[in-house]
Amino acid sequence: MARMAVEREGGRVVFFCDFCADTLNTEEVDFIDAVDVMRAAGWSTLRFDGGGERGSDWLNRCPDCQAQYRQLTHVRGQRGRLQ
Repeated sequence: MARMAVEREGGRVVFFCDFCADTLNTEEVDFIDAVDVMRAAGWSTLRFDGGGERGSDWLNRCPDCQAQYRQLTHVRGQRGRLQ
């Protein structure tokens, strides 16, 4: 079974990066409070249409993976300008 992007461990909300093995244990019980902690820690979420019965799905991205993504998209954009 695949790991969920968000789970509870000991009643506390834990976020998992969908691009690497990083985790963020928020120490929060309330999900909304946990999201606030996640955002303050520099994490981001991306909602996309997962199709099927589940409808929308969410991806979590840790700060390191966000930086790598920004760098990759910047390089791709520069490559187009160099031609």
